[in-house]
Amino acid sequence: MALQAMRARAQVAAGRAKALGATAEAVPHWAEACNLSVQAAAAAGTDDPLAFQCFSQFTSLLLSLGQVDKAEAMLNEKLQKLSPGHTMMGWCTLHRLGLIRLSMRKCSEAIALLRRAKDTSEHVFGDTDDRRGTTYVSLARAILGSFQAGEAAVSHTNLLEAVSLVEQAVHIAQRDLNNTLGPQLTKIYELLADLWKALRNTRFEIQALRHALDCCRGTSAPDREQRYNDLLQRIDRAQDEADQSLKMKATEEAEPAAATRIRGITASKAAAAAAA
Repeated sequence: MALQAMRARAQVAAGRAKALGATAEAVPHWAEACNLSVQAAAAAGTDDPLAFQCFSQFTSLLLSLGQVDKAEAMLNEKLQKLSPGHTMMGWCTLHRLGLIRLSMRKCSEAIALLRRAKDTSEHVFGDTDDRRGTTYVSLARAILGSFQAGEAAVSHTNLLEAVSLVEQAVHIAQRDLNNTLGPQLTKIYELLADLWKALRNTRFEIQALRHALDCCRGTSAPDREQRYNDLLQRIDRAQDEADQSLKMKATEEAEPAAATRIRGITASKAAAAAAA
């Protein structure tokens, strides 16, 4: 009964917090809801959805208010106390910490945390759960960030892994465009284009950008027109690079052939002169 009372108090506190929205006034209410629900879940030995919701909402609010240090301290403390096995709370902790490390450009640390979050998401959530897709996108961003920072740990194989992760996230988003990934499809395709650019595959980069353009056309975002124009310009630049690359390749292939012909003509003239 004590556990039920604790959960009931947590729900009341969460209700007050939700009513206040994403404001500083909601912080103490989310803190109370989080503390009570997590205690109840720990005492019951269960992966309680209420505790997960309160913890997730509380850390999200702290991050949105710029209280990164407080959120990070809370997440680090939780990380040290994670129960063995894969849980929703574990996924939330690992994923949020990974995103914080990524925002600080600590890409190697972010990758390590997000790999653990990915493994947890694949045990806890279904194949089409948007939280699973979100984790794939986060890990892919961390891998690309590490590559762009010149970190030696990221290889060609890692970039291909990131491509695969993003493609899986696209598949999840397309299964239900009303989930949290659906509205992000334009950005997800842009991330895919960035990965193909890093892999120096202009054809697939342009293909991903065209998909992003199609998604952008179908949205009602206030910055749609600007984003649409930016994508068009990026496609034009990528196409110009592809054309230049083809010209250079054709020139490189033509030069040896021309040199061989010249050597042949020279040799023929020399042979004719010798015979005369």
